[in-house]
Order: sequence, then C-alpha cells, then structure tokens
Amino acid sequence: MATVKTVERNIDNYLIPYFGNTLINEIYLSQLDQFRQQLAAREKEDGNRTLSNARINNIL
Repeated sequence: MATVKTVERNIDNYLIPYFGNTLINEIYLSQLDQFRQQLAAREKEDGNRTLSNARINNIL
C-alpha cells in the first residue's frame, strides 16, 4: 500500500505540475530530459540538492 501512495504522491507533486494534461504517448524524450534536469537542479538554501538521483529515478 505504501508503494501506491508513493506513486500517487509522485504524480500529484511532480508529474502533473510539470506535464499537465499531456498524454503519455505525446511526451518526448527531450521533455523527460528537461524534467530530469529541473528535478536535479532543485537546491536547498545551503546549496545541496533536494532530490537524490535515486529519488529522481523513482519519480520517473
């Protein structure tokens, strides 16, 4: 059940805000690359990244 909640949270907090109502088959690799770069660029106030590579992979 925790996995379902994680997937729902990823969709609600990351995927929908970025891709909106875009159909999955209309998302291009370049868009995924941009999304990944955006996630990797997020930083805390101290300059450290907010998301690890493993977390970004989980979101994708």
